[in-house]
Amino acid sequence: MPSSARQGQRGFSLVESLIAAAIAAGVIAAAAQSIAVSVRLNRATAERAALLNEADTIAARLRAGLDDDAALAGFDRWTIERAPYAESRRSDEAYFDLVTVASARDADFSFALLAPSAARRRS
Repeated sequence: MPSSARQGQRGFSLVESLIAAAIAAGVIAAAAQSIAVSVRLNRATAERAALLNEADTIAARLRAGLDDDAALAGFDRWTIERAPYAESRRSDEAYFDLVTVASARDADFSFALLAPSAARRRS
């Protein structure tokens, strides 16, 4: 009689439980991996935002007419290159310089702007 009483019982077999545990482990592993990728992307975005803030400050200082050393004060990982930029072909003297500012921290991050000429500031 005990065998007929067990026939009506319902439950999960060991194989079904192992399959469910494997599926749950796979879902948890995928979630953990996506969280790790998200953290990495968030860190990269924060670093890029910091670079943009530094670049904005340097550009504002250059546009205000500060010399290169003063513009880079507090920002050790940036370089500035200047080249004369003639306003018109009739003018022999450049009133502005084409200034290229590059980050040593990120080789792909640089920008250019027109700033008052270094030669004109001295005179």
